[in-house]
Amino acid sequence: MSAVRPRPALLPCAHCGATRFLRIAPVREHGAGGEPIPMAVRWIARARRLGPLARAVSCVGPSLVDEPSGTFTLLLCEGCGDTRWFARDVELELTGDDATLGDCADCGDRRARSVGPVKTRGHGGLPSELRVFSWTSRRWGFSSTRTAGRFSAFVCRGCTRVTWIASGLEAAPRAARTSASPCRRCRHDERICVDPVNEDGATLRVVYDKQHLRETRIGRYALSICAGCGLTEWSAHDVAALGPDASLGVARLEVAEANEGPYR
Repeated sequence: MSAVRPRPALLPCAHCGATRFLRIAPVREHGAGGEPIPMAVRWIARARRLGPLARAVSCVGPSLVDEPSGTFTLLLCEGCGDTRWFARDVELELTGDDATLGDCADCGDRRARSVGPVKTRGHGGLPSELRVFSWTSRRWGFSSTRTAGRFSAFVCRGCTRVTWIASGLEAAPRAARTSASPCRRCRHDERICVDPVNEDGATLRVVYDKQHLRETRIGRYALSICAGCGLTEWSAHDVAALGPDASLGVARLEVAEANEGPYR
């Protein structure tokens, strides 16, 4: 990724004015067998490393394999739960056009690079698209899980803040809609609400970890999605028990402190 500019100072929450935040790094998802594993920012197709014997036969599986790149860091407002995502250590191409998403709300930079569809690994360990909606459908006495929608992520070139865009929402049944202030991107005033956000096989948690025999699952996410352009806002719920804990990667930041905000 190109050189990152000096980080903007940590500002009060734009939604509620609170001055205290929790920084969570990295965001962990449920991996193979339910084990906590850092959620990847993007997946890169690379040629498999095959030995001489494997190259001599034709039934060794695909020649390309998806490898994870980067991790997510969260900045969570302690006042209202507003959640901002940032990308760390992610490989981005240096060629091509940047996305046109408007000025970054944190640093003002207009350059953002697409990292493609967001994926999670799930209990099988293989990456699959993170879906916007998931619901249980019953037919002929059998239950099945259905999904709709997908996310694309864009990383700000100036401060690495992640902008989420949801698409493919037409197939979602009975999605709750509310009126809200105009979207900063397209000025549409209708929002689609999603609660909770589910990854492949589980609910995506604000904090998920296992240490020895102790498993920690704290919080869930709710989404407010612009019905016009898909711009997505995240908020954390059920996080009253969450506080600074170095073993879980959670630290507290305050506006009054001399720091580099969520980027340190």
